[in-house]
Amino acid sequence: MQNYKEGLNPEQLAAVTSTAPHLVVVAGAGTGKTKTMVARICHLLENGTPPERILAITFTRKAAAELVSRIAFYAGSDIGKRVNASTFHSWCSRIISNDADGSYTIIDPEDQKDMMSMFRGKRPKEFPKAPELRSIYSFCRNSSKKLGDYLDQYLPKHKPFYEQIKQIFIDYQAAKRRQNLLDLDDVLDVVARNLENPAVASTIGNSYDAVLVDEMQDTNPLQWRLLQPLVKHTSLFCVGDDAQAIYAFRGSDYRFIHDFTELVPNSEKLTLTQNYRSPSEFLGISNWLLKDSSINYDKELWSELEGGKPNMRIFSDPFEEAEFIADKISEDHGRGIPYRSNLIMFRSSVWRKALDSALAKRKIPVTYYGGFSFLQARHVRDIVSTLRILHNPVDDIAWLRYLQVFPGIGGEGASEIVNRFADLNALAERIDLLKASDPKFRRPASAMQTIAQKISANMANLIGEITAILEDEFSKLYRDEWPSRKADVPILQALAEREDSISTFLESYALNPFTEGFQRGGDSNTDYVIVSTIHSAKGLESDIVYVPALQVGHYPPSYTKSQDEFEEERRCLYVALTRAKTELNLSKALIATYQRIPKGSAYFLQEMPEQLVDLEIKHVESVNAPSLSLEIDSSSFGIEF
Repeated sequence: MQNYKEGLNPEQLAAVTSTAPHLVVVAGAGTGKTKTMVARICHLLENGTPPERILAITFTRKAAAELVSRIAFYAGSDIGKRVNASTFHSWCSRIISNDADGSYTIIDPEDQKDMMSMFRGKRPKEFPKAPELRSIYSFCRNSSKKLGDYLDQYLPKHKPFYEQIKQIFIDYQAAKRRQNLLDLDDVLDVVARNLENPAVASTIGNSYDAVLVDEMQDTNPLQWRLLQPLVKHTSLFCVGDDAQAIYAFRGSDYRFIHDFTELVPNSEKLTLTQNYRSPSEFLGISNWLLKDSSINYDKELWSELEGGKPNMRIFSDPFEEAEFIADKISEDHGRGIPYRSNLIMFRSSVWRKALDSALAKRKIPVTYYGGFSFLQARHVRDIVSTLRILHNPVDDIAWLRYLQVFPGIGGEGASEIVNRFADLNALAERIDLLKASDPKFRRPASAMQTIAQKISANMANLIGEITAILEDEFSKLYRDEWPSRKADVPILQALAEREDSISTFLESYALNPFTEGFQRGGDSNTDYVIVSTIHSAKGLESDIVYVPALQVGHYPPSYTKSQDEFEEERRCLYVALTRAKTELNLSKALIATYQRIPKGSAYFLQEMPEQLVDLEIKHVESVNAPSLSLEIDSSSFGIEF
């Protein structure tokens, strides 16, 4: 094994070689969290732990693949690929697959929305729409919070609809059982419920000598139910940063890392504080922000790197601010700095309107992080729905999508025939019903019959066959867009080549996090500016970082209510402040144009020591006006209040 300890600092080395039964490593931003986790796994391997008895849980499949790649660099590819590295969902799915008959289908959030929409029906416009229903449902599942309590705390306007929402969720659960469907929350919950059985917990826990968890600060109560039963049977090594916990809206709870030593007996805590990303001058403002918190984060980052202070520029309005940023990026590019060296972060995409315009005016190429994935595209989902029917003929959501590919059927026609499928469980029975129904259903019946005959083909070829058989329907449905949409089919086939069955392909498809990676819309070498919300940018770094719109009412947002929300917003700003490597540009506008800010709004930077930044006031005009007590007659506005 190559020397994986080379370059580790004393804090990292202590974590890597710790003999504590359970360890939490609180790794500040840029302190080498992944490097430490890789070295820990290599240390276990070097000391005789079989790779198959190591489980490393990450929050994205991309991170899992990177972890395996880095382990393989030190230990060799044969050993590296035998380490169990996966997301919570992939790990649980594997456990279920080993113990179930495999006839179930895992559905993704888009499928959930379709089902919620079906059960929502034609309710009043004030009633939550399908995407919001899905979010409410998933939050309650992940946070273990009751629906009524959630509505009281977060959505009191929907409390009058409590009984109706509850019934929709009951109907949704029943439909999943009837159709052999599992959503992503079910995948975790099935394993978590089984782990409540001590015998199951012992069997699974004793399968591993070590369980390592990355991004521990993003763990939610449902995921904690997967980890907690293992404590008695294996060793936990959890890495993360409580100061970067910013996903409470998904049910995550920073307390699982912050209070780890209280929750896990015989556990210890170590902290990584040496930052390798930013100059020490940049860390002053982020350290100050944490110290100003009511929560004790118990760390202060430091760096041996040197550079200038962060810039804080004050503008008259967001348009002037946006023009400056766009001009600076354009000028830097003229001096040879690539566009891709720039990262612009907003708390909310609503605040970037002026910037979008300024960048477009200068023809500066832009990509938005966390964008739309081709896997979510309608035509791709049409093809996948056909595969789902072959795998699970009672998957009514897949039938609804498949049938609407054909002319003259539409949503109502598809729903009507699917309702008649109720007692038919075999594919042949459903095809026969289609043939015996209205003539418009004969083409989908014959197409499905033909596709079913191709099921022995390998996955890539099967997708090609489906596309060819439905080519006429796709060309009529998507018209002029079909040629460009068809270009996605080879990409889908390339993904399918990795899988040996419809079942494994559908599992990978459903478990794929759609927002993993950039949507570049072209060659991966394209030079572009990255514009991102802070939530999508966590884990990123860039040479030059811009954090605009730092005015009152934005940090924290004026709608922030509870102390927990207030502190989460502080952590959002901390994440933004710790992304830069060579240049950190902060700015705010004196006049906000997108919202009205209530008087007395809290402001994180209100007491910020001026010596932490280089302050620059840009083009702000001062207008002296007499102070008068004016009576304003609203009738003169031509409207009545």
